[in-house]
Amino acid sequence: MSAPSWWDTWNHPPRWLAWFQVFITIIGNIVGGSLLSKSEGFTRIPFAIGSTLSYLIAFYFLAVAMRSLPVSTSYPLQIAGVVSGTVFVGLVLYGEEVSVAKLIAVVAIIVGAAILERKPELRPELERELLARQQSTTAPRSARLEPAPKGPAMDGRA
Repeated sequence: MSAPSWWDTWNHPPRWLAWFQVFITIIGNIVGGSLLSKSEGFTRIPFAIGSTLSYLIAFYFLAVAMRSLPVSTSYPLQIAGVVSGTVFVGLVLYGEEVSVAKLIAVVAIIVGAAILERKPELRPELERELLARQQSTTAPRSARLEPAPKGPAMDGRA
């Protein structure tokens, strides 16, 4: 069996690559939101096109990442990153006012996202497939065989 091509790895990413793709999704959504506000209701075409492209790229990366990550963690963490990042961009780039309530809300979102990711996981069917593949390629042949059933001897002796 040959090593998977880069395209197979990209489209069915290992966990670290899937989280990198979620990070790209977060950046794409933050850029898309910033450009959307600059488009003034889609009347400034360059900003509207940039916003649309940023969102499309972000959705592509999230869709690919979700081939390996469960939706119950990848999507909420992506949303938490986008919300936190957008608040940061609003404060730093657009001079929006800082309030205690805004900061508490962002901290609560980040803490909630961290709790969701407390136990790293892949999608259940991918975890089973990965475990089976690892056992079949790394274990010696004798270790891959099913263990003998436990119980009374089957050779006629009691």
